Amino acid sequence: MFTDRSMESKVVILYYPPGAGGKFLTSCLSLASNCAFPDPMYVNTNLTSVEKFDIFMGRLDTVGATWNDFLIRPTKFYIGSDRNQNVYNLQAMQYLVDNPDLNPRDFVKLEPVDIGESTLLTLTHSIQHLSILCRIWPNAHVIYYTNVNKFVNRYRKQKISNSEIAPENYMTIFQTVQKNKRQYNDIAGADFPSFSKVLADKNNIPQEVKDEYPGLYNELLLMYYYVDFYKTMTESCLNFNTSCYFDKQETLEQIEKVYKHLQLENFDSAMIVQLYDKWIDTVQRLQNTTHGNRSFISDVSRAKELGDYVEAHYHLSRLQNQTSSS
Repeated sequence: MFTDRSMESKVVILYYPPGAGGKFLTSCLSLASNCAFPDPMYVNTNLTSVEKFDIFMGRLDTVGATWNDFLIRPTKFYIGSDRNQNVYNLQAMQYLVDNPDLNPRDFVKLEPVDIGESTLLTLTHSIQHLSILCRIWPNAHVIYYTNVNKFVNRYRKQKISNSEIAPENYMTIFQTVQKNKRQYNDIAGADFPSFSKVLADKNNIPQEVKDEYPGLYNELLLMYYYVDFYKTMTESCLNFNTSCYFDKQETLEQIEKVYKHLQLENFDSAMIVQLYDKWIDTVQRLQNTTHGNRSFISDVSRAKELGDYVEAHYHLSRLQNQTSSS
Protein backbone atom coordinates (compact mmCIF):
# COMPACT_ATOMS: atom_id res chain seq x y z
CA MET A 1 0.00 0.00 0.00
CA PHE A 2 1.29 3.44 -0.95
CA THR A 3 0.07 4.86 2.33
CA ASP A 4 2.16 2.44 4.41
CA ARG A 5 4.80 4.38 6.33
CA SER A 6 7.30 1.59 5.66
CA MET A 7 7.26 2.77 2.05
CA GLU A 8 8.70 6.19 2.90
CA SER A 9 12.28 5.34 1.94
CA LYS A 10 11.01 4.02 -1.40
CA VAL A 11 9.45 7.33 -2.43
CA VAL A 12 11.39 9.72 -4.67
CA ILE A 13 10.19 13.30 -5.21
CA LEU A 14 11.54 15.26 -8.17
CA TYR A 15 11.43 19.02 -7.58
CA TYR A 16 12.05 21.24 -10.58
CA PRO A 17 10.55 24.22 -12.43
CA PRO A 18 8.44 23.71 -15.57
CA GLY A 19 10.48 23.06 -18.68
CA ALA A 20 13.60 21.77 -16.91
CA GLY A 21 13.45 18.19 -18.21
CA GLY A 22 11.96 16.57 -15.15
CA LYS A 23 9.72 14.19 -17.09
CA PHE A 24 12.74 12.98 -19.09
CA LEU A 25 14.63 12.07 -15.93
CA THR A 26 11.46 10.50 -14.50
CA SER A 27 11.20 8.34 -17.62
CA CYS A 28 14.83 7.27 -17.39
CA LEU A 29 14.60 6.37 -13.71
CA SER A 30 11.39 4.41 -14.16
CA LEU A 31 13.17 2.10 -16.62
CA ALA A 32 14.85 0.50 -13.58
CA SER A 33 13.57 -2.99 -12.84
CA ASN A 34 12.82 -2.00 -9.24
CA CYS A 35 11.00 1.27 -10.05
CA ALA A 36 7.24 1.52 -10.60
CA PHE A 37 5.99 2.99 -13.85
CA PRO A 38 4.91 6.60 -13.07
CA ASP A 39 1.41 6.37 -14.45
CA PRO A 40 -1.81 5.31 -12.68
CA MET A 41 -2.74 3.16 -15.68
CA TYR A 42 0.33 0.95 -15.28
CA VAL A 43 1.57 1.48 -11.72
CA ASN A 44 0.11 -1.80 -10.42
CA THR A 45 1.51 -3.83 -13.31
CA ASN A 46 4.85 -5.60 -13.56
CA LEU A 47 6.18 -4.03 -16.72
CA THR A 48 9.65 -4.98 -17.89
CA SER A 49 12.23 -2.30 -18.63
CA VAL A 50 11.78 -2.93 -22.35
CA GLU A 51 8.01 -2.58 -22.09
CA LYS A 52 8.42 0.73 -20.22
CA PHE A 53 10.91 1.92 -22.84
CA ASP A 54 8.52 1.05 -25.68
CA ILE A 55 5.72 3.02 -23.98
CA PHE A 56 7.90 6.12 -23.61
CA MET A 57 9.21 5.94 -27.18
CA GLY A 58 5.64 5.57 -28.42
CA ARG A 59 4.54 8.58 -26.42
CA LEU A 60 7.31 10.67 -27.94
CA ASP A 61 5.90 9.68 -31.34
CA THR A 62 2.60 11.34 -30.38
CA VAL A 63 4.12 14.78 -29.74
CA GLY A 64 2.56 17.27 -32.12
CA ALA A 65 2.83 21.06 -31.91
CA THR A 66 3.12 21.05 -28.12
CA TRP A 67 5.12 19.03 -25.62
CA ASN A 68 3.18 16.17 -24.01
CA ASP A 69 5.31 15.50 -20.89
CA PHE A 70 5.72 11.84 -21.92
CA LEU A 71 2.03 11.69 -20.87
CA ILE A 72 3.28 11.16 -17.31
CA ARG A 73 0.97 12.16 -14.49
CA PRO A 74 2.68 10.98 -11.28
CA THR A 75 0.96 13.77 -9.35
CA LYS A 76 -2.10 11.53 -9.33
CA PHE A 77 -0.35 9.34 -6.80
CA TYR A 78 -1.01 11.96 -4.19
CA ILE A 79 -3.92 14.02 -5.54
CA GLY A 80 -6.02 11.11 -6.75
CA SER A 81 -6.93 9.83 -10.18
CA ASP A 82 -10.70 10.28 -10.29
CA ARG A 83 -12.20 13.71 -10.76
CA ASN A 84 -13.94 14.11 -7.40
CA GLN A 85 -10.93 12.97 -5.41
CA ASN A 86 -8.74 15.27 -7.48
CA VAL A 87 -10.90 18.31 -6.71
CA TYR A 88 -10.96 17.47 -3.02
CA ASN A 89 -7.21 17.02 -2.80
CA LEU A 90 -6.52 20.22 -4.69
CA GLN A 91 -8.50 22.05 -2.01
CA ALA A 92 -6.79 20.06 0.73
CA MET A 93 -3.35 20.85 -0.64
CA GLN A 94 -4.10 24.57 -0.77
CA TYR A 95 -5.41 24.47 2.80
CA LEU A 96 -2.24 22.70 3.89
CA VAL A 97 -0.09 25.29 2.11
CA ASP A 98 -1.68 27.95 4.31
CA ASN A 99 -1.52 25.76 7.44
CA PRO A 100 1.87 24.04 7.49
CA ASP A 101 1.50 23.05 11.16
CA LEU A 102 -1.16 20.47 10.25
CA ASN A 103 -0.49 16.81 9.44
CA PRO A 104 -1.09 16.28 5.68
CA ARG A 105 -2.03 12.64 6.27
CA ASP A 106 -5.13 13.88 8.09
CA PHE A 107 -6.32 15.66 4.93
CA VAL A 108 -4.86 14.31 1.69
CA LYS A 109 -6.47 11.13 0.37
CA LEU A 110 -3.71 8.80 -0.82
CA GLU A 111 -4.40 5.99 -3.24
CA PRO A 112 -3.35 2.43 -2.44
CA VAL A 113 -0.59 1.28 -4.78
CA ASP A 114 0.57 -2.33 -4.84
CA ILE A 115 4.19 -2.16 -6.04
CA GLY A 116 5.93 -4.39 -3.50
CA GLU A 117 9.43 -3.14 -2.75
CA SER A 118 9.73 -1.01 -5.88
CA THR A 119 10.60 2.68 -5.78
CA LEU A 120 7.75 5.06 -6.52
CA LEU A 121 8.31 8.42 -8.25
CA THR A 122 6.32 11.61 -7.91
CA LEU A 123 7.08 15.24 -8.68
CA THR A 124 6.19 18.84 -8.02
CA HIS A 125 7.06 22.32 -9.27
CA SER A 126 5.96 24.04 -6.05
CA ILE A 127 8.12 24.56 -2.96
CA GLN A 128 4.93 24.62 -0.88
CA HIS A 129 3.70 21.30 -2.26
CA LEU A 130 7.17 19.82 -1.82
CA SER A 131 7.03 20.65 1.87
CA ILE A 132 3.70 18.83 2.13
CA LEU A 133 5.04 15.76 0.32
CA CYS A 134 8.07 15.71 2.60
CA ARG A 135 5.80 15.77 5.63
CA ILE A 136 3.76 12.89 4.20
CA TRP A 137 6.95 10.90 3.54
CA PRO A 138 9.68 12.28 5.85
CA ASN A 139 12.25 9.76 4.61
CA ALA A 140 11.61 10.28 0.91
CA HIS A 141 14.52 11.10 -1.38
CA VAL A 142 14.30 14.56 -2.99
CA ILE A 143 15.97 15.27 -6.34
CA TYR A 144 16.46 19.01 -6.73
CA TYR A 145 17.19 20.47 -10.17
CA THR A 146 19.94 23.09 -10.28
CA ASN A 147 21.28 25.36 -13.05
CA VAL A 148 18.00 25.16 -14.94
CA ASN A 149 17.87 28.57 -16.63
CA LYS A 150 20.20 27.86 -19.54
CA PHE A 151 18.34 24.74 -20.62
CA VAL A 152 14.89 26.25 -20.07
CA ASN A 153 15.75 29.44 -21.96
CA ARG A 154 17.16 27.49 -24.89
CA TYR A 155 14.59 24.76 -25.34
CA ARG A 156 11.47 25.56 -23.32
CA LYS A 157 11.30 29.35 -23.05
CA GLN A 158 8.03 29.61 -24.96
CA LYS A 159 6.53 26.75 -22.98
CA ILE A 160 6.78 28.23 -19.49
CA SER A 161 5.00 31.17 -17.91
CA ASN A 162 6.72 34.37 -16.91
CA SER A 163 8.09 34.13 -13.37
CA GLU A 164 6.09 37.20 -12.40
CA ILE A 165 2.78 35.46 -13.17
CA ALA A 166 3.52 31.91 -12.05
CA PRO A 167 0.42 30.16 -10.66
CA GLU A 168 0.51 29.16 -7.00
CA ASN A 169 1.05 25.50 -7.91
CA TYR A 170 4.30 26.45 -9.66
CA MET A 171 5.85 28.85 -7.15
CA THR A 172 9.53 28.47 -6.33
CA ILE A 173 10.86 29.83 -3.06
CA PHE A 174 12.39 32.76 -4.97
CA GLN A 175 9.07 33.63 -6.61
CA THR A 176 7.35 33.34 -3.24
CA VAL A 177 9.78 35.78 -1.64
CA GLN A 178 9.54 38.18 -4.59
CA LYS A 179 5.74 38.14 -4.39
CA ASN A 180 5.86 39.05 -0.70
CA LYS A 181 8.48 41.70 -1.37
CA ARG A 182 6.22 43.42 -3.90
CA GLN A 183 3.26 43.27 -1.53
CA TYR A 184 5.30 44.65 1.36
CA ASN A 185 6.84 47.46 -0.67
CA ASP A 186 3.39 48.46 -1.97
CA ILE A 187 2.19 49.31 1.53
CA ALA A 188 5.49 50.23 3.22
CA GLY A 189 5.60 53.59 4.91
CA ALA A 190 8.64 55.89 4.91
CA ASP A 191 9.66 54.68 8.36
CA PHE A 192 9.24 50.96 7.58
CA PRO A 193 12.38 48.76 7.66
CA SER A 194 13.53 47.50 4.27
CA PHE A 195 12.19 44.18 3.07
CA SER A 196 15.65 42.63 3.34
CA LYS A 197 15.59 43.37 7.08
CA VAL A 198 12.10 41.91 7.38
CA LEU A 199 13.24 38.83 5.50
CA ALA A 200 16.21 38.42 7.82
CA ASP A 201 14.17 38.58 11.04
CA LYS A 202 10.42 38.32 11.60
CA ASN A 203 10.79 40.62 14.62
CA ASN A 204 11.40 43.42 12.13
CA ILE A 205 7.84 43.23 10.79
CA PRO A 206 6.27 46.59 11.68
CA GLN A 207 3.37 46.56 14.13
CA GLU A 208 1.32 48.46 11.55
CA VAL A 209 1.54 45.47 9.20
CA LYS A 210 0.31 43.16 11.94
CA ASP A 211 -2.58 45.47 12.84
CA GLU A 212 -3.72 46.81 9.46
CA TYR A 213 -2.62 44.17 6.96
CA PRO A 214 -3.34 40.78 8.59
CA GLY A 215 -3.36 39.03 5.22
CA LEU A 216 0.13 40.21 4.36
CA TYR A 217 1.30 39.48 7.89
CA ASN A 218 0.18 35.87 7.55
CA GLU A 219 1.85 35.65 4.13
CA LEU A 220 5.12 36.80 5.67
CA LEU A 221 4.89 34.23 8.45
CA LEU A 222 4.33 31.52 5.85
CA MET A 223 7.31 32.84 3.89
CA TYR A 224 9.59 32.29 6.89
CA TYR A 225 8.36 28.72 7.19
CA TYR A 226 9.02 27.91 3.54
CA VAL A 227 12.39 29.67 3.48
CA ASP A 228 13.47 27.56 6.46
CA PHE A 229 12.12 24.42 4.78
CA TYR A 230 14.01 25.26 1.59
CA LYS A 231 17.28 25.68 3.49
CA THR A 232 16.83 22.35 5.25
CA MET A 233 15.80 20.59 2.03
CA THR A 234 18.86 21.77 0.10
CA GLU A 235 21.15 20.39 2.79
CA SER A 236 19.86 16.83 2.40
CA CYS A 237 18.58 16.52 -1.18
CA LEU A 238 20.31 15.07 -4.24
CA ASN A 239 21.17 17.85 -6.68
CA PHE A 240 20.72 17.20 -10.39
CA ASN A 241 22.62 19.65 -12.59
CA THR A 242 20.36 20.37 -15.56
CA SER A 243 23.29 21.64 -17.66
CA CYS A 244 24.24 18.00 -18.24
CA TYR A 245 21.42 17.83 -20.80
CA PHE A 246 23.59 19.71 -23.29
CA ASP A 247 25.91 16.71 -23.53
CA LYS A 248 24.72 13.15 -24.11
CA GLN A 249 27.59 11.45 -22.30
CA GLU A 250 27.37 13.76 -19.31
CA THR A 251 23.63 13.11 -19.17
CA LEU A 252 24.28 9.37 -19.02
CA GLU A 253 26.86 9.79 -16.27
CA GLN A 254 24.58 11.99 -14.16
CA ILE A 255 21.62 9.63 -14.51
CA GLU A 256 23.79 6.65 -13.61
CA LYS A 257 24.83 8.49 -10.43
CA VAL A 258 21.17 8.96 -9.56
CA TYR A 259 20.58 5.24 -10.14
CA LYS A 260 23.37 4.38 -7.72
CA HIS A 261 22.21 6.90 -5.12
CA LEU A 262 18.65 5.53 -5.19
CA GLN A 263 19.82 1.91 -5.51
CA LEU A 264 17.90 1.48 -8.75
CA GLU A 265 18.70 -1.66 -10.69
CA ASN A 266 19.57 -2.50 -14.30
CA PHE A 267 20.85 0.82 -15.60
CA ASP A 268 20.59 0.50 -19.40
CA SER A 269 22.66 3.13 -21.18
CA ALA A 270 21.52 2.01 -24.64
CA MET A 271 17.83 2.59 -23.91
CA ILE A 272 18.51 5.90 -22.17
CA VAL A 273 20.60 7.10 -25.14
CA GLN A 274 17.70 6.34 -27.49
CA LEU A 275 15.27 8.17 -25.22
CA TYR A 276 17.66 11.12 -24.93
CA ASP A 277 18.15 11.40 -28.71
CA LYS A 278 14.44 11.31 -29.44
CA TRP A 279 13.60 13.68 -26.57
CA ILE A 280 16.23 16.26 -27.55
CA ASP A 281 15.14 16.08 -31.20
CA THR A 282 11.57 16.70 -30.07
CA VAL A 283 12.27 19.71 -27.83
CA GLN A 284 14.56 21.16 -30.52
CA ARG A 285 11.70 20.94 -32.99
CA LEU A 286 9.33 22.59 -30.53
CA GLN A 287 11.61 25.37 -29.30
CA ASN A 288 10.74 27.71 -32.16
CA THR A 289 7.07 26.77 -32.29
CA THR A 290 4.72 29.69 -31.69
CA HIS A 291 2.33 28.85 -28.89
CA GLY A 292 -0.84 30.78 -29.53
CA ASN A 293 -4.20 30.54 -27.82
CA ARG A 294 -5.11 27.42 -29.78
CA SER A 295 -2.07 25.61 -28.36
CA PHE A 296 -2.87 26.64 -24.79
CA ILE A 297 -6.50 25.55 -25.20
CA SER A 298 -5.22 22.21 -26.47
CA ASP A 299 -3.00 21.89 -23.38
CA VAL A 300 -5.98 22.59 -21.08
CA SER A 301 -8.13 20.00 -22.85
CA ARG A 302 -5.40 17.35 -22.78
CA ALA A 303 -4.77 17.85 -19.06
CA LYS A 304 -8.51 17.64 -18.31
CA GLU A 305 -8.83 14.41 -20.27
CA LEU A 306 -6.01 12.95 -18.18
CA GLY A 307 -7.71 14.13 -14.99
CA ASP A 308 -4.78 16.34 -14.03
CA TYR A 309 -6.42 19.53 -12.83
CA VAL A 310 -3.20 20.95 -11.43
CA GLU A 311 -1.76 20.92 -14.95
CA ALA A 312 -5.06 22.16 -16.42
CA HIS A 313 -5.04 25.11 -13.99
CA TYR A 314 -1.49 25.97 -15.03
CA HIS A 315 -2.30 26.03 -18.76
CA LEU A 316 -5.54 27.94 -18.17
CA SER A 317 -3.56 30.59 -16.27
CA ARG A 318 -1.16 30.88 -19.20
CA LEU A 319 -4.10 31.24 -21.60
CA GLN A 320 -5.63 33.98 -19.41
CA ASN A 321 -2.32 35.83 -19.15
CA GLN A 322 -1.75 35.71 -22.91
CA THR A 323 -5.31 36.85 -23.65
CA SER A 324 -5.10 39.77 -21.22
CA SER A 325 -1.78 40.93 -22.69
CA SER A 326 -2.84 40.73 -26.33
